[in-house]
Amino acid sequence: VVRQIGEKYEIIAGERRYKAASLAGIKKIPAIVNNTDDNTSAEIALLENLQRKNLTVIEEAKSFKKLMDRGFKQETIASKLGISQSAIANQKRLLNLCDDVQEALMEKDISERHARSLLKITDLEVQKNMLYRIVSEKLTVRQLDLEINKVLEDPDYIKSLKEKDSDKPEEIKN
Repeated sequence: VVRQIGEKYEIIAGERRYKAASLAGIKKIPAIVNNTDDNTSAEIALLENLQRKNLTVIEEAKSFKKLMDRGFKQETIASKLGISQSAIANQKRLLNLCDDVQEALMEKDISERHARSLLKITDLEVQKNMLYRIVSEKLTVRQLDLEINKVLEDPDYIKSLKEKDSDKPEEIKN
């Protein structure tokens, strides 16, 4: 799906198919010309991108956020994708995690369940320290939840976590 802009065409949906055709040496491919405005074009492109199977939950959350920044409601997005509104809200919450946790989730160094547990901690520095513990100590989600309960119940425990050396473990260095 393309739209005409001046003398050229902008791909709205199907960029991977276009790239595959180009790599195969195909010079001419069929396309549907859809003259839409910027918002509709962005909606189509983001919705197509969301339907790919290999997106990480962070990439999906960022796509949801982009659509919502363009004025789309969670309910509308959910309806178009055939998922629940709460699934979108829960995924979007993952964007509240510190950058290191989001990166670890995208790199599959931690599970989505680990990340959701870390949402209970609002202090980003403590989140980061817990991330490093998850990776270096190979904490299960259950073990993590027990540690998070300690953090939430004991301010001195938080202080001790902040004082610890927070170097990234070797497992999550790029």
